[in-house]
Amino acid sequence: MLKCLKGQGIPAKQLNAVFCAIVMSRILYALPAWGGFLTNELVANYDVFLKTAVRWGYSCELKCLSDLLREEDVHLFRKIANNKKHCIHQLLHYHPQKFSP
Repeated sequence: MLKCLKGQGIPAKQLNAVFCAIVMSRILYALPAWGGFLTNELVANYDVFLKTAVRWGYSCELKCLSDLLREEDVHLFRKIANNKKHCIHQLLHYHPQKFSP
């Protein structure tokens, strides 16, 4: 589908939006939950795929899976740490002023 859209002359910015909406959303879905189970080989395969997407013009920025995983982990931790009503907030033993990922 992305190849067809590119062939029809869709601008790069809109093609990137479609790529993010369809492909990146599936990669990022629950990444903190399943990302830790990936082998180095699978991470390398994802990285090759993301590099190929940039090379073919489907994506505007190059991201590697390990960076995405780290960003999502930090986002999830901050969401839990900042919400005292979160179900696992009481299990955290940290000092918020000392946390700087």
